[in-house]
Amino acid sequence: MSDETLSSSSFGKWLDILQAIVRGEPLPEDLPIEDADTTELRRLIEDYHAVRQFAERLSAGDLSAELKVKGALAGYLKTLQAHLRHLTWQVQRVAEGDLTQRVEFMGEFSIAFNKMIESLRQARQAEEERRLLAEVMRDTAAALNAALDLEDVFRVVLDGVVRLIPCDAANVMQVDRKQTVRVITHWGFDRMAPGTEEFLRTARWPLRKMNTLKAMTQSHQPYMLDDVRHSNWLYTPFSLWTRSYLGAPIVVKDEVIGFINLLSTAPHFFTEDHAGRLMTLAHQTAVAVERAYLFERLQELATMDSLTGLSNRRHFFEMAEQAFERARRYRGLLSALMLDVDHFKKVNDLYGHSVGDQVLQEVGRLCRQNMRRVDIIGRYGGEEIAFVMPETGIEEARVAAERLRQMIEKYSFETQAGALSVTVSIGVAGLREEDSALHFLLDRADQALYQAKQGGRNRVAVYER
Repeated sequence: MSDETLSSSSFGKWLDILQAIVRGEPLPEDLPIEDADTTELRRLIEDYHAVRQFAERLSAGDLSAELKVKGALAGYLKTLQAHLRHLTWQVQRVAEGDLTQRVEFMGEFSIAFNKMIESLRQARQAEEERRLLAEVMRDTAAALNAALDLEDVFRVVLDGVVRLIPCDAANVMQVDRKQTVRVITHWGFDRMAPGTEEFLRTARWPLRKMNTLKAMTQSHQPYMLDDVRHSNWLYTPFSLWTRSYLGAPIVVKDEVIGFINLLSTAPHFFTEDHAGRLMTLAHQTAVAVERAYLFERLQELATMDSLTGLSNRRHFFEMAEQAFERARRYRGLLSALMLDVDHFKKVNDLYGHSVGDQVLQEVGRLCRQNMRRVDIIGRYGGEEIAFVMPETGIEEARVAAERLRQMIEKYSFETQAGALSVTVSIGVAGLREEDSALHFLLDRADQALYQAKQGGRNRVAVYER
């Protein structure tokens, strides 16, 4: 057989092998003899076979295969392999919780993948916000249940607010009976404007001049300003830096008793979702405030004389004993007064006990109004009222007693029987070094009261023996 015939026969066999490989058949182990005419064809067949095997492994998910063949098709496949490896790594990162991954190299798949990541991110954020809301509401509710003082209630709520709603500063304000507002507790202001803490502690504002607060008082709904520069915002020294505002009223029995205020340096910062959360906390605050009011009222009922509004006898002695012990321990001054309404039995006999009660009630109010807050005042019994005055010498106590006596003498008592005038007698005594118990001081004040009555009533007598 000639060389030409052999070459033609070998070339045909290689073509048969190529066609078989294209059909998906494996490369045979016994390849035909290679000659000069079939060298390139054999290399082409082997490269095609290698590329086909590489593609098969990629399609099966095996990204570890190596392709040593060169050329455009091999380059495309290697690039695809690299992209798939990176995509696999990104998917693993997503599975571990990293929702920052984005795919930019696979057309429609990239768009779908990135939408999936964004949906997962939003779902996670929503879940975290729900978890935080539940946690803050639970913690705040627990703390509010334990808070029986009104200022404690406001402090607890402010802690919950700054945990739940992002802001640069926040405060809780209270409305008093004169429709004046003041800051009870605050957060962040001194950081935003150093030196404002003292201002906040002492400042008072008429409610009618605070447009945001006035609006909430009328609507009982949250109030939001996207940019205070485009509103009738009332600037104060502690809020010059403010750009956006969110507030909610604290409503107790249909009356606004306070406000929760949030401020931010960024315009358009607060959202309707923030407003909803703040109103939820405001409602929670209102419930706690009602409970605090009830507790305060129960405390008053337990310690107050229902007619005069003064301390009842038991509470008076509790407070007076504490003042007595402090004065003894630190060798301080302490004085006592004993007051009795003159001819009070005659008032009851002439006008009836209800008029007598009115007189005694007003005497109690005048005593509270004209004595110091530190003075301990209680209904001692009947028409007799006792005073213990800490850090007060006997002369200072006499002057205070005389001032009170003169004021009651000049006062017109409006009763259901008409205007009446009454007078009082007051006994004064000072603490002595040998006093080992409170009753020695009170007994001397009582003896001085007896001297004032024996001396003609409507006078002040000082125990001096």
